[in-house]
Amino acid sequence: MHPHYVFNNVVKGQSMRVFRLNPTEAGYEQELMDLRTRFMERKYNPTEVNRIFRETNSLRTSRAHPYFSNGYNAECTVQDSRVHLLKVPLFTSDISVIKEVILKHWGTLLLDENIREIVGDTPRFLFKNKRNLKRMLCYQSCTNTEPDNTQIDNHTKPCNRCNQYEYIDTRRNFIHPFTKQEFIINVPADCQTEHVVYLARCTACEAFYIGKTNRKLRERIREHAFDVRIGSESSALTKHNIKSGPTHKFKFTVLQKINPSIRGGDLESYTEECELSVTGSLVCSPCRPGSHANETGSRACSPCAAGYNASYEGALSCEPCPQGSFSNVTGSLVCSPCWPGSHANETGSRACSPCAAGYNASSEGALSCEPCPQGTFSNVTGSLVCSACQPGSHANETGSRACSPCAAGFSVPHQGAALCEPCHPGSFSPHSGATSCDFCPKGLFSNHIGSSTCLPCKPGSFSDETGSIACKQCAAGFFASEQGASSCEPCLPGFFCSTYSCIYCTPCPSGAEAVRQASTYCELCHRGSYKGLNDSACRNCNAGDYQTWRGQDNCIKCPQEYYCPSPDVSPVLCPEDAFCPPGSTAPQYCMETFFHKSGNKCVVSPLTVVLLVTFAALIILVIVCLVQKRRQNYTPREVTSQSQLIPRSRTPDRQYGSTWHAEPVYAGW
Repeated sequence: MHPHYVFNNVVKGQSMRVFRLNPTEAGYEQELMDLRTRFMERKYNPTEVNRIFRETNSLRTSRAHPYFSNGYNAECTVQDSRVHLLKVPLFTSDISVIKEVILKHWGTLLLDENIREIVGDTPRFLFKNKRNLKRMLCYQSCTNTEPDNTQIDNHTKPCNRCNQYEYIDTRRNFIHPFTKQEFIINVPADCQTEHVVYLARCTACEAFYIGKTNRKLRERIREHAFDVRIGSESSALTKHNIKSGPTHKFKFTVLQKINPSIRGGDLESYTEECELSVTGSLVCSPCRPGSHANETGSRACSPCAAGYNASYEGALSCEPCPQGSFSNVTGSLVCSPCWPGSHANETGSRACSPCAAGYNASSEGALSCEPCPQGTFSNVTGSLVCSACQPGSHANETGSRACSPCAAGFSVPHQGAALCEPCHPGSFSPHSGATSCDFCPKGLFSNHIGSSTCLPCKPGSFSDETGSIACKQCAAGFFASEQGASSCEPCLPGFFCSTYSCIYCTPCPSGAEAVRQASTYCELCHRGSYKGLNDSACRNCNAGDYQTWRGQDNCIKCPQEYYCPSPDVSPVLCPEDAFCPPGSTAPQYCMETFFHKSGNKCVVSPLTVVLLVTFAALIILVIVCLVQKRRQNYTPREVTSQSQLIPRSRTPDRQYGSTWHAEPVYAGW
């Protein structure tokens, strides 16, 4: 539960908030009821809540309120059903600020017909000071102005002890010249009475003045007589006397007498409240702001027509609204400036015209709408500001209603562009409305501004970077067979390119080769080698072949009676004791003992024949002996006895240990 002081502060703070936010009694009561329900739901003490609400309500009733209306203070004067009062609580004591705020917004209030019926065409201000505890305790209330038959003889009388007795008005009633209300004067007073509210009436016309003084009445009368005598216009009384003539004199009557409290205090502020019981005019009333009278002797002022205004009192004629402002109601105090997005190029305008599409008015009171500058547009009427063109679009004329997209080959990266920028060499924009240009990819190039496409590199050239403005030529030994190449390929072994910008590589001719990639020329095959039409590289001559020339496409077979020890030398003549068939790499000799040369071949000698026959005979003899010996070792013998280990059911074999025995047989020895 909150401490006691916190509880009081919470309840009082919320009730004061409701008080400030609800100027009407109905709204205040409803909000207060809802607030009480919420406090009850939170288990607040109902007795304390009601007590604090009563304090807030009493503070509300004693709050200072300015009254503005066509009549007078309804609490101190006659209740007139024809007078409408509008009470507005303003939390300030500065009267000049209150007037300034109300006059500033008066034209806006009159736009509502319901408010206009209540407050009238022009404001008149009547202020009442707030009541506080000091005043309620220190001062008595004003004397009732209603007739009192018991004191009918009480009225203001001259004291007969001063020179101001001739200015005392002894009449016992006062009829208000405007409302025709009769007031009975029943306050006993004389020239020596202090703290009074007095009535000064002209003896020649119906003009009157209500004033107050805390001094003796005769002192106020003496000051008035002195001002009239010297011709000073320091007060309304002397102004009337000087303007109307010496026959217009004023006589004074006490309307209210303030009885000071024994506790003392300031009577000045309290007598001012009682002064407001009766108001009037000593001279002709000036026309209120918003009206005029262009003739003398007018009984009423005419409200200003729509399109005209009168911002001050006493206007002879209404002034037309200047350019850039308007008034759409009668009786305007001031002309309203045209709202942003509209204009009025003539005086006396009843309404402002909205700006057409492509135009704008960014401030109030525009005489004319300005065309949208380059790079901006407005596609609706009544624009306050023009919108900037989005990236990828532009407006190269003023007053544009729409932005145009950038054409292909152009771009705009920022807002509010008046012109699109062309793509630089090496870049392109294929579509309209581009915010930026793209770099040409590898294998493509662009060599002029505003390109919508990039061109492919021709065969024999390449582009290995993005954003190229030109293609590079393939170096010697490299080629590019297709367009749009990002790099050149080296010539393979067996091919060459001897110039720049090769589209393809040329195969090496017969008898020449290129052993490395990216060859710019072909080398001739060395001696002892060759390269055919379908060969990719030079090949060494086979054994028995030779080639003594470079760059040949075949090798020569070594001829008969010659031998070729190396393929890169010429054939050598075969010796007489040797023979060399075709393709010989070396001379061939016969064995002198067993062979001898006979033409181009070796033949067997007679000695070799005898040796061979003898050797063959010896071999045959050895074979015959071996066969005969084997026959003798394997002659069959009779089996004289049967082993006991051999089964009886089986016929014994002639040979012991034949293959049908499954197990070894032991003879028993």
